[in-house]
Amino acid sequence: MNELRQINNYVVFQTDLEACIDYIKSITNEKIFLVTSGRDAKSILKEVHELAQIDSIFIFCFKSENQQKEKTTRDLSKESAEFLWFQMFKDVILRLPRGNHAKQQMIEFCQHYYRGNEKELKFIREFKHDYKSNMAIRWYTKETFLYKSVNKALRTEDIEQLHTFRFFITDLSLNLAAEYEKLKKKGEKIIMLYRGLIMEHEELETLKQNEGNLISTNGFLSTSRSKEEALEFATKPTKRTDSVPVLYEIQCNIEETDSTIFADIAEFSDYPHELEVLFDLGSTFEIVSIKKDIELSLWLIKLNASDKGSKVAKEHIELNRKDEEETSLELIFGRLLIDMGQYDQSLKYFQSLMLNDYTQKDDIAKINNLIGSAYYNKGDLDKALEYYELAYNLMMNDKPVRIKDSARPLTNIGLIYHRKGQYDRALELYLKSIKIFETYYGKEHIKTTKTLTNIDVYESSSSTSTSPELDYEDETCASASEESSPALSASRASSAPRLQYTVQTASKRPTVPIHRVREPMKTAVIRLTQKQTTDSEDDAEEQSCIF
Repeated sequence: MNELRQINNYVVFQTDLEACIDYIKSITNEKIFLVTSGRDAKSILKEVHELAQIDSIFIFCFKSENQQKEKTTRDLSKESAEFLWFQMFKDVILRLPRGNHAKQQMIEFCQHYYRGNEKELKFIREFKHDYKSNMAIRWYTKETFLYKSVNKALRTEDIEQLHTFRFFITDLSLNLAAEYEKLKKKGEKIIMLYRGLIMEHEELETLKQNEGNLISTNGFLSTSRSKEEALEFATKPTKRTDSVPVLYEIQCNIEETDSTIFADIAEFSDYPHELEVLFDLGSTFEIVSIKKDIELSLWLIKLNASDKGSKVAKEHIELNRKDEEETSLELIFGRLLIDMGQYDQSLKYFQSLMLNDYTQKDDIAKINNLIGSAYYNKGDLDKALEYYELAYNLMMNDKPVRIKDSARPLTNIGLIYHRKGQYDRALELYLKSIKIFETYYGKEHIKTTKTLTNIDVYESSSSTSTSPELDYEDETCASASEESSPALSASRASSAPRLQYTVQTASKRPTVPIHRVREPMKTAVIRLTQKQTTDSEDDAEEQSCIF
């Protein structure tokens, strides 16, 4: 409220929808800037969108004082979470221990997986005895157990297998980075690369709808300096009727793409004539154009290598660290798994964190709270309650007692009782957590307002089926001007409190959400335009959790 009054001192606060609309209609000689929470946006926009009194409409996201600037990465839909997750994956895996134990763990997994396959077992024995870290690129280019297993783990985003292969994936990324530095010293500024393949019609249509957006693959991307070599792959005979030949033409400006790592690997390859260039994990590209090439009888997709994906991920990490300065990259990474809806994978990941020696002691309680959130989203309220209570007890029994941190699991415990219909007990816990949030964060902080939202829902639970919010640490937000459509204006702001504000003036701060579309070939498309929200999406966002 103080921040709104800094814009204009006359602020009218409304909690009742009808009263709010009546007040707006009563204004005759002034213009109103309406600020509303995302949860109520659709209902109120239907009523006021055409009113002459309204100058602009904003979807408001409550934030701490040090985060007043809108950030695009706050719009963490499931699709954008998947994109961010893979952008962060390399940073996380590079921090994991990868000594002899990690190597032996990977070898034992491969020996078991390829048991009975003497050809691959021979390669595994050779790797065990001869491998050195600077040999990662050479081993990857061989079509052996490593190439197959690593790509499968990356393609399926299997947390357990990715953790198992962390030893080799890290070596390969570091090798590519070293070779990239050599490439930069050669003086080339613009490099043209090519990739030919047979693509399904459905995937092509999805890409055609996303010209101007970013595309990201979830693995090591193989390309060639030779257009002829790429064309051979694109024009291979196929009996499939649902596919078309495609040629990617990728322009790389070395001076402008510091975080997009790629390297010439022909000298390491068993097929040097292919002039292969390999891109590292998390590389992103902008889709410049997609056109039918009549002369070549294929679809030509022009891409530009881009650093935007890396910048988005870094911004997201920085925002999280500003919210909670003690939050580790590993926990942000795991939270994204929950945002992606991969609850079982997140449970495996968090369990592995607790078993590792490098996990900080203070993070154990937070991890238990996150495990509770994963179970909550799976619909297992009893299991969620078990882990929320464990997290709370660990914090309260720590020395010194972690009162500040305890408000998170305390709120979530209240949520479980709320969902179970034990409203008085839930309210007691909500009020207790609000007192902690107000003490350590202030009355206008997002954590405080989210818990107030639950109390608002508590008060209406006896007469409606509204669900309380299991608030996430990563609040989403959106803003819209009067020109925006109701569906667009209501976009992804469910974590804002269920309150309406009528304000005489405000500043426009549009949000540009990121959107990821899952492709058959595990390609990520990130929209750089506003994403409209459907009714089903709104329903799915009614519940979130405090990380």
